[in-house]
Amino acid sequence: MWWKKLSCGVLVLWLVSSVFCPVYAQTALHWQKYVTWDGSISFAYPRGWFVEERESGFLIEDEYTGEQLWLVVLPYERNWTARRHAQYFLDMIRQETPELQASNWEVDETGDIVLFALKYDEWADGAAGYGLVVKDPDFQQVVWFHYLAPDWVFDGDRALDILGTFVESVSSAESATAIAARMERIERNVDAFVFVLEFALGAPLSMEEEIIIAETMKSIFAELPESQLAAFDDYPYVMQVIMAVDDQVQLADIQRTLSESVWEWVEESDPNDQIVNLIRDALLDADRVLVPGRTPLTEVAATAYAEFYAFSERVANGGTPELGKISRGRVEDVRDLLVEAWRDLSESEKEQVLTMPAVWTTLRRVLTHGDAADRAYALRLIEDAAPRPADAWGPQTPLEEPMSWLQHQSMMQVHTSISKSWIWHNYYYGTLGTVGTW
Repeated sequence: MWWKKLSCGVLVLWLVSSVFCPVYAQTALHWQKYVTWDGSISFAYPRGWFVEERESGFLIEDEYTGEQLWLVVLPYERNWTARRHAQYFLDMIRQETPELQASNWEVDETGDIVLFALKYDEWADGAAGYGLVVKDPDFQQVVWFHYLAPDWVFDGDRALDILGTFVESVSSAESATAIAARMERIERNVDAFVFVLEFALGAPLSMEEEIIIAETMKSIFAELPESQLAAFDDYPYVMQVIMAVDDQVQLADIQRTLSESVWEWVEESDPNDQIVNLIRDALLDADRVLVPGRTPLTEVAATAYAEFYAFSERVANGGTPELGKISRGRVEDVRDLLVEAWRDLSESEKEQVLTMPAVWTTLRRVLTHGDAADRAYALRLIEDAAPRPADAWGPQTPLEEPMSWLQHQSMMQVHTSISKSWIWHNYYYGTLGTVGTW
């Protein structure tokens, strides 16, 4: 199997690439796991990027920025070095793309690993990146990795970070069934645990914050013994109960009981407990204010609004309604525009933005865990609220575009529909007309 040796030696490749290159800063990318249909190969890739499985490997791409990762299995030639294999594949690419060049070749002492810079120059567009080729004589295989990005987004440290993390994450399917089953259980429990915490504390989060918390908790849970992991197995059931109850009095009692339990747990836990500290930082401490004032803009509200906008925009443009495909670059752009425009918005517009954490959290949960009818209805609400060219009154600048959505698409209607359809939504802080008892 061509992957076996590579997966065992991936840490070595990571160390070699670190020797060849200067230390680089960690970026704020969030990563998710990809597993082939047969479970034989897995790797991490940046959340929101697309994975295309090809006959000889994989293409992973961010449609918004144009960044891409490649993993390609090359024909093995016993007497060739890694550099010659790399040059062979580069020559093949240049038959279609002659503007692609390689330079700054760095070869390890065995000749089996080579790292090099990539540059693509064309009249209108340019791109840059790094490539890594590994030859394994024992298993008679050669693998090409590369990261490439348009010049406007390329950063050397970021490029090495992404390529290194990608290479380091690659693994084969030894004990794949057992590992996959445990990770699926952990992911299910963590997802439900975060939902229950948000409901108990009335504190909805943006998807970005949920991802950060979930990824940290998954790494913690992965190290737990079976006895401790089993303590979280009931949370998926609790989540289902909360989403199913349609009686406000009963929901209020459930929220009160859960919130008391959370506070008691936090207060009695070891102050150095990783999970408790994570919850304290994310859910119990005050939300960071981005723009102060009588109606301040908080980080959670700004991010939730930007995520909802980016997702609805994607759906309106014909994209698949997959939460994991939201472009982080687009989210950051919209969030920055909202911060810039905040002081000029009316109070009603600001109030609409401040309801977005609750609205967006509810819709995400319904899209992920609701039945077919609920998912279809949630998607219809998102499609109805999506920004469209027809909503604009004449030409718009990039700054005006996301802000005009507040003027032409009233989020109050979306909020009202959600409140009537999913009662548990009303127990989040930041909803208008909250009935929760916190």
